[in-house]
Amino acid sequence: MKHYLNKIKLAGAQRMTSAARKAQEVSQESEVKLGKQHSVSHSRTARGGGGGASGPIYRPPKLGDMQYGASFSFLETLDLVSDGPIEGVVNQQGRLVNDDGELLQGVYLDDTPVAVTTEPLIEEANVGGSAVTRSLAGTIPLKNFFTEMLANNSDDLRVNPLGQQVNSDGDLAPNWNYSTQQKNVFTVQAGKAAPNSFALAQVARIKKGQPVGNIDGEIEGGLTPFNGELKATTLSLRNDFTDVHLFMGRKSILGHDDVEKVPVYSDTSPLTVVERNSSKSRQAQRRSYFFYTDTATASTTKEISDDYKFLFSFGNVNNSIRIKAWSNHNGAIKDHFGSKGTSGNSASKLSSILLPDVKKIIELFNQGLEDKSSGGKYQSILAKKALNLLDPSLGDNLEEGISLDEKSLLKKIYEFLSFEKYGAFVIHRPDEAQSNLDGLDIVDPEGPITNLQADNYEYKTLKSYDFRFKTLDPLEIDLTSFARTYSSVLKVFDFLVPQIDGDGKLTGKVNGFYLFALGVESSNAETPRTKDYNLDTHFKGLNSNVVRKLSKITSIEYQENLNASLSIKGTTSTNQNRKFNYSNVLVELKKGTENQTPFKFFKNIYIDKGYNNTLFGPFRLEAGNNVQRITSNKKMLSPNSFETTLLESEIEGSVDAREGQSFDDGSVNLLNYSDWAAGLNSPDEDASPITHTIYNPNIEEVFVTLSINALRDTLHKEVKPDALANDTSIKKEENKKLAPASTYPGLLEVRISTGSIDPKTKKKIPNGETRDYKFVALVNSTTLVDLGNPESSPVDYPWVKIGKFTGRGENSNKINEPIKLPPAIRQRTAGLGDANNTLPLRYVEVTKLSCETNSVLLSRDVLLSKVTEIIPVDLTYPFSAIIGTKVDSRTIEGIPNRTFDCKLKLVKVPSNYFPVAENGIDKRYYDSQSDFDDATEEDKQVYLGDWDGTFKENLEWTDNPAWVVYDLLSNKRYGLGQHIDEETINKWELYKIGRFCDAVNEDGIFQGVPDGQGGIEPRFSCNVIFQEGEKIYDAINTIVSLFRGSVYYGNNEINFVDDRPRAAVNLITNETVKDGTFSYSNNRRDETFNTIEISYKDRFENFLPKIETVENEQDIRERGVFKTRIEGVGVTSRAMARRAALHHMFHKIEENQTVNFTAGLPSLLAQPGDLITIEDELKSNVINFGRILSVDAANETIRISNSFETGPGFNMTGRLTVYDPTGIDTINEISETADINRQRIIGGFTITGDLPSSPATWPQFQGQYNFSGYTSGYQSTALTGFTEYAQYTGTGNNILYFDPTVTGWVFATGKSFQSDNLHNKWINSSTTVHTLADLSTGILDDYDASAADKRGSSAKPINNFSGNMLNPTLGYTKGILESEIDVTSPEQLKVITITGGITPEIPINQNYGTLVSGVNDPSILSRLIVGTPCKFEISGATPFTYKVLEIKEQNPNEYSVIATLYDTGKYNLIEDDISIETLPNTYSYQSASASVNNLNYFNLKPVTSLAFETGADAGGETFFISGSWSDPNGSNSLGYDVSLVKPENTITSDQTTDSFHVFSGLDSFGDFSFRVVATGDTSSTLNAYFDSSPSVLSKYIIYDANLDLTTAFIGGFTLNGLT
Repeated sequence: MKHYLNKIKLAGAQRMTSAARKAQEVSQESEVKLGKQHSVSHSRTARGGGGGASGPIYRPPKLGDMQYGASFSFLETLDLVSDGPIEGVVNQQGRLVNDDGELLQGVYLDDTPVAVTTEPLIEEANVGGSAVTRSLAGTIPLKNFFTEMLANNSDDLRVNPLGQQVNSDGDLAPNWNYSTQQKNVFTVQAGKAAPNSFALAQVARIKKGQPVGNIDGEIEGGLTPFNGELKATTLSLRNDFTDVHLFMGRKSILGHDDVEKVPVYSDTSPLTVVERNSSKSRQAQRRSYFFYTDTATASTTKEISDDYKFLFSFGNVNNSIRIKAWSNHNGAIKDHFGSKGTSGNSASKLSSILLPDVKKIIELFNQGLEDKSSGGKYQSILAKKALNLLDPSLGDNLEEGISLDEKSLLKKIYEFLSFEKYGAFVIHRPDEAQSNLDGLDIVDPEGPITNLQADNYEYKTLKSYDFRFKTLDPLEIDLTSFARTYSSVLKVFDFLVPQIDGDGKLTGKVNGFYLFALGVESSNAETPRTKDYNLDTHFKGLNSNVVRKLSKITSIEYQENLNASLSIKGTTSTNQNRKFNYSNVLVELKKGTENQTPFKFFKNIYIDKGYNNTLFGPFRLEAGNNVQRITSNKKMLSPNSFETTLLESEIEGSVDAREGQSFDDGSVNLLNYSDWAAGLNSPDEDASPITHTIYNPNIEEVFVTLSINALRDTLHKEVKPDALANDTSIKKEENKKLAPASTYPGLLEVRISTGSIDPKTKKKIPNGETRDYKFVALVNSTTLVDLGNPESSPVDYPWVKIGKFTGRGENSNKINEPIKLPPAIRQRTAGLGDANNTLPLRYVEVTKLSCETNSVLLSRDVLLSKVTEIIPVDLTYPFSAIIGTKVDSRTIEGIPNRTFDCKLKLVKVPSNYFPVAENGIDKRYYDSQSDFDDATEEDKQVYLGDWDGTFKENLEWTDNPAWVVYDLLSNKRYGLGQHIDEETINKWELYKIGRFCDAVNEDGIFQGVPDGQGGIEPRFSCNVIFQEGEKIYDAINTIVSLFRGSVYYGNNEINFVDDRPRAAVNLITNETVKDGTFSYSNNRRDETFNTIEISYKDRFENFLPKIETVENEQDIRERGVFKTRIEGVGVTSRAMARRAALHHMFHKIEENQTVNFTAGLPSLLAQPGDLITIEDELKSNVINFGRILSVDAANETIRISNSFETGPGFNMTGRLTVYDPTGIDTINEISETADINRQRIIGGFTITGDLPSSPATWPQFQGQYNFSGYTSGYQSTALTGFTEYAQYTGTGNNILYFDPTVTGWVFATGKSFQSDNLHNKWINSSTTVHTLADLSTGILDDYDASAADKRGSSAKPINNFSGNMLNPTLGYTKGILESEIDVTSPEQLKVITITGGITPEIPINQNYGTLVSGVNDPSILSRLIVGTPCKFEISGATPFTYKVLEIKEQNPNEYSVIATLYDTGKYNLIEDDISIETLPNTYSYQSASASVNNLNYFNLKPVTSLAFETGADAGGETFFISGSWSDPNGSNSLGYDVSLVKPENTITSDQTTDSFHVFSGLDSFGDFSFRVVATGDTSSTLNAYFDSSPSVLSKYIIYDANLDLTTAFIGGFTLNGLT
């Protein structure tokens, strides 16, 4: 066919008429744009002589849906973000975003977010406007359901793990005899509490020595079954809810269900449904579903009625209850409420319940479509809003006429409910009649108008709205906002559809339902064994935050969204809140779970096979065979009713003959625009298809891309189309006409067919599908069209149809449906050797059906650009967090750099760790100090109560490096979990380190450190990505270094140390080291850095890399600049970078000393990272140490080996440091302590009430009480009560404690456990009260020490004396106290005060050693060990404290120790008064305080009111500066160090005891800085005061007498603006 193309080029060049050339030139000059406005060229040619052609006129007529053809491409990428699972993507505020629209807020293209985060931190809908809200009428039963669950979570909503009570001898009682059909059995409370949870288990009883039958009681191997005892109870469910009804049932969706209503449990009727079939006495029966419902008629029927308002359902295919059903010693796994398949779980039953509601929504949708001409489409829009939640394409398909049968719809609902993580569903269905909505106009007056020509009705956009559940919350956060944060455990779906009339006003009726999908949390299985039965138990429950939130629901409201609107297509568009930097970007996230679903939009592999070959259609010049085109008449621009020159059944030819001039006799002159080439004698030819061969058997589908270079027709006469004539926006009559030479859409038809290729004959077998695509468009430049591309949409190509040119296209949805290939079925072919079974090749054939023509008015130039082979890959990518991105080529050029703001790895965290608030905001980050100050303690409660050593069942995100390290050590997939025993990891020390990283106080309340921007942040955080193949050991050390720690293996345990200030654990002296000497070393001068540049990534500026410089100004003045650069791994703020650099610098300058010594076994009392005290006589020139020679406990004396100088210059205090051995707790011992049965109130409580008759002793017990420790309780587990009881201390000496000997809570004014009337005043009357909640509802008795039960006769009823004991703010807790965790190296040094001996007044120097007496704590004498070292403190001298770096065995019982100097106050120096912007003193330590070895260390406050003035000295040649100040420290200041920094950077210093000082003899000008430091007294035996940080005042001073300068001080200047 190439010869034909050449002929067209030659002929066109030789014989183009001037009129045709002008028409072509005008057409080519017209620029086109995509859309409904099109540029069409016009010209008029005069007929007859003397006339000339007028110039072209350009104007844009409206062409409706007959659009210009246009094309675009997109970029598709899959980025592996992290090993999964991860928390998700966050926006610029750090809030999780999981919806498709919000997800773009955390995606960055070329460092610019796709979507802008515009909402405030605390979401408040419709800020800045007065949005309409309406409350819905009716009750909300689900609130009561969750309130009852929250109040009674130990018994409610639980699957009972026992089924029958086990007697003390191990028998099950009552016995279940196989011969008796006993469906209901007695049930007792589960043995372990599980809040808000389902507990499940198997009880198996096998009598010793008896044969065992199977679960049906059948004989196994001819044996007889055992007699009279329960063999197995697979599952039982206890119903404690009185306001709702419980149903359990089985099987099918549409068929008959075996439904059973479970009776309510009571003490007199403890009935429980057991998983048995009522018709078979011995067969355990699985249940498919269980529901709680408020159905009114449920009390009299076994089936759930359709008048429900509330449903609670548990179980789907991904969240079943799995237990063993005992059978012949083997445990077969049974799935309850979540079996595989569409009819085996609660979700399937829920689908059938919701089916009528969904059908009603579809009915409203269809009614709207049928009444579009009267405004009915408004109803379709509202219905489509709900249907799109079920399936984004459902509304579009229904609008295209593609309906679903009931079975398919039911399956779609079920697939929607089969969430990966969600195992419980809550349905709320409000009353249909809602009068508050009646007459509400929701038409958006500001929205654009859409003219639907076919319906002749102008539709406006509607106001966007939501139905939202409001909650009783101080922040007024609704459930929709709450669910965004807790998306892993809660999602909300608004399927409510209000009815609307044709004017856009609501009618007061609402259909549909509201759906909550709840995540189900599981616990590990426990298998206790007692005698010969097994009990396997684990729990499935609901997140406590979600339960608490649902219990706080107050109302459900209709709420308009001021910043968004509903378009005529039923989609929501945002006007203000949603701002985008890029358009047409699609993002899909997979969080990296093990069982995550495949990608929805990134599930195919596309292989392009390029061609770029021209498609040639047939060429037919037979008479009467005209070319197919749009007839030039008044309907030519009507998209659905234009006429064509040929009927669909007629054969198209290549002749372009058109009607010309009409004559009086009615004849018409035909103008042939294609016969100009008749002389060339062009033969007829068939079409030349292009065939693409498929070789890969994995290819199942293809799509074809055509390149249409030109598709247009040219008008040969003037026409007045209806589309222009009826357009009221066109005012001038002449503009309603199309002149000759105007271009308009052309017609093109292309066929695509598939089939197989016979492997033997190589002939094509047309056994695939055939599609004829028809194009109606005006294309003036190259346009790419994808046919069958699943990534496109029919709306992308409205000008491409399948079927007829006019009207609605048949099967138009197939435009984006891939073209199917016949299956590659292996065929047996003879004669091919061993390869008899061959796979046939397949083909795709593309044919241009439209005829070629020589017409000068018609252009239909099309090429086959490529064939794209599609391989379906529904890959789940387990444990891979991947973000798929598709970017429109019109949005951005090239491949953008993609970054994502994420909370990454989910790890194990302690069960009492709650760093994120309910509103999704991290409790540890505050933007300002005022925000931090305004937050309540509950808002800052990061650690809720004590830790029992368990971890949360679900993994959670954290940036606390302690728990990141634990994950790397314990994870079996990418960590060391397969190589180490998790029990050997010292999680208890990590817990203490984690609290230090989070900067919380002893109550777990966040305190924080400055973030450098005026806010507060944690002390240490981990923000690290390992992108390369990092070795696990290197990764662990990197994370550990973030909290300035180290990890080591010792004593068969993995231990950790950090740089926290702590007390020394070992005392080393010259007498305890080998040869009595220590070896000291210091850093080289050039390694003692005083300037550090640290790199970090600033979280405040999109994690841009930055460098922070930290300097020690004083050291620079003395030694010059010594600079180094360090990398701040994981550092994300300027303040964090400064702290890291200051720690590094402090260590290099202030801790610039390393000591090495060799010692014996006592050196092992310290581990690497521990602090030790070194007393070196050769360094201090003082002997203040010795060994304990003897201890006389009776006379309270201690004999010490050395003699001590006590005269002037040897100011030793009476504080003696000795060893007090405490022993080391193992990890298991700490775990046992954490598991003790005890509880305490978190956060304290207040006693406010009065007793009757107001006894005089009672008022003193009122006030605040706080926990002060645990006391012993009941050790026998057979007794009711606690092993330990909390003791609470109130104001003064008031104590509230529990006395287990008399089972009573005692109010005392002094020490506890003093059984006398002097201290103890009140005791509760009841002997069954064990908790404070019970105490607050009882009676108090006078305490009588003489009575056996200590109860007196004066009973005083309690009138609710407790302010919050019943429901404390933060609840109760059990577990271990942080102070009880001492696993590594406990503090074994204790300071005691000696009152006799060692003082100058009473020197007791014996011939052998020194005898001291008068010990302030005589109880310690019995624990002192002879031979251990001890030492006296020297007044005015600071002990030398070192941190152990390394302990290495050199010889048997000889260990080499390396330690470095350590300052215990450096955290206070660096953190407490750090100033980011201006830091005059790098090591500021204002308000620092600490207590070490019972000595309180304080830093003086800086002086205040610093001021200075100047004056002339005598003679007038020089001047003075006189400074004055005020001292807030009083007598704690010994004096002041004052200094003056001069402009030439020289410093003059002095000391004074006055509050003023004068520097004279000054003769320079410039900046002068006056500095004052208050000096402290460090010699006290109780309190030591260190110098304050300097107060500085700077001024620029010029002395007049020095202004006689030879050089101008100010150069030339100009005054501007003067007239």
